[in-house]
Amino acid sequence: MTNIVEIEKLGLVKDENTNAFLELREQLLGFIKSRVPSEEDAEDLIQDVFITMQATIEPIKQLRAWLFRVSRNKIIDRYRKKAPSSFSRVDNFDQDKVEDLNRTPEGDMMDEMVWNAIQEGLQELPKSQREVFEMHEFEGLSFQAIADLTGDQVNTLISRKHYAVKYLRKRLQSIYNDLKD
Repeated sequence: MTNIVEIEKLGLVKDENTNAFLELREQLLGFIKSRVPSEEDAEDLIQDVFITMQATIEPIKQLRAWLFRVSRNKIIDRYRKKAPSSFSRVDNFDQDKVEDLNRTPEGDMMDEMVWNAIQEGLQELPKSQREVFEMHEFEGLSFQAIADLTGDQVNTLISRKHYAVKYLRKRLQSIYNDLKD
């Protein structure tokens, strides 16, 4: 785990912001840990996120939302690469992972196909609808938190998400129909 001294050496925070930064880092790390198989992967990914932040030239307007979006994208990239698991992970067998043993290549392929369709559909949405959907569904932010970040009314955000969900359902209908047959 990165400590405060290392974070300050990286120049990411100033003294008065250290606690807020560490709290945000822990939230990001929790978000990542819930989506990757190991603590080491989560630590690697959070490092990648902050390296990406340092390398970004353009100003970041909504840092929290941006960091969660970058984290999600890094997780997706990691799964797309699908590096084989090392044998040492077998020793760390966790009862919660039993469901992974029931996975099939066909199921994984179907999951990937649906996920790709969702990603493509999200890219087709207007930016305002896509951002609300991603912040609410992927980052777990409440509509009120999103309203605080964006300055939009909660009802406006709910409406945007509704339109996004409606569009994604329509887009995924053909996949559903194929699965039914």
